[in-house]
Amino acid sequence: LWPEDKWWQAYGDPELNQLMAEALDASPDLAIASARLREARAVAQQVGANLVPTVNFDGSSEAVKQSLNQGFPDQIKSSLPHGWHTNTQLAASLNYELDLYGKNHAALAAATSEEAAAEVDMAEARLAISTSIASAYAELVRLASDKAAAEDAVQIRDKSARLFDQRESQGLENRGATSQARANADSARADEDVIDGEISIVRNQIAALLGKGPDRGLEVPLPQAKRFHRPDLPAKLAADLIGRRPDLVAARLRAEAASERIKVAHADFYPNINLNGLIGFQSLDISKVFEHTSLIGAIGPAIHLPIFDGGRIEGAYRGARAGYDEAVAIYDKALVNSMRDVADALSSECEVDTELAHARSALKESEAAYTTAKLRYQGGLSPYLNVLAAEDTLVLQRRRVADLEARDLSQDVAVVRALGGGFRS
Repeated sequence: LWPEDKWWQAYGDPELNQLMAEALDASPDLAIASARLREARAVAQQVGANLVPTVNFDGSSEAVKQSLNQGFPDQIKSSLPHGWHTNTQLAASLNYELDLYGKNHAALAAATSEEAAAEVDMAEARLAISTSIASAYAELVRLASDKAAAEDAVQIRDKSARLFDQRESQGLENRGATSQARANADSARADEDVIDGEISIVRNQIAALLGKGPDRGLEVPLPQAKRFHRPDLPAKLAADLIGRRPDLVAARLRAEAASERIKVAHADFYPNINLNGLIGFQSLDISKVFEHTSLIGAIGPAIHLPIFDGGRIEGAYRGARAGYDEAVAIYDKALVNSMRDVADALSSECEVDTELAHARSALKESEAAYTTAKLRYQGGLSPYLNVLAAEDTLVLQRRRVADLEARDLSQDVAVVRALGGGFRS
């Protein structure tokens, strides 16, 4: 009942498969989503670093001279270093935040959810591109059918115009009827020109989706009419759709990230305790820097407790709560819209199927009428104008059926889009 990952392959169209492969390989939208995913991963890596100790090494060596005019007693001045000396210090330091209230763990959970959401956004971008390509291709199918019908209409109306010219010369038609026949032929040619312009626009659209210039669109051949039917609404739509629509999954992950950010903001109300340590060597004589008497060190906790900040922490906490409420509302809206999308897509598909059934029935009647008109003409029972009129009606009915078949393909694509296009969380 659910679409497969490469759902478009079910149509069995090699050209469509080629367009999909090209679009998914070089689309600018996918490149944007990929960059955002890498950015989210980098942020998660940075946040995760707060959970482990930080170890640094620092070294310096500089010429220094001690001032003797700083209020030192004379007996101490004699003990101070005189002149210039090379002060050398080499030390390794350690800093570790004791995450007693879970701030850093919550921050990592939020960043991880954002990373997962960015990864799902890649799937959403892929779905948007593939369905856009398929929709444009379906429009090209429709226009190809319209062009073929328009070419037939031009031939038929040219025949009619020539026949009216002959009948007028024989005194069997008036000038007005002949002019109308010629106008109908010119109108058919204008219709064909309009269709050619629409085909160029759709080809440009496909080229843009491929991330290429208009020249690539000119290489897309006009496809043949195709019609495929998708399954009906899955039985467990409400439950399963939540895990199959990438936009829903991304919205849920961002709501989870917002929930974790509340914990981050709440932890700021409590003391922040760091464990600091340092060990190394320091000497005014570089030749003695590694002697045991040059050893220096320090270790101990450092505590930071907010007392008064003008409401900054409270404001940050309230902002995090509001951000969570917003994320939940966005998720709820996405869920409602997704259900509506599915219902609308399937309803439209059923409507097109009904129209198509009636159009095909009308086409059969038009074919029968055309056959009858030809037989009557061949038997000398009716003029050839009746044959041309029946053929003109037949061409219009074929065009209507082809249009509806292309619309049916577009609705298939809309159903795929609404069902998540084979995505699974």
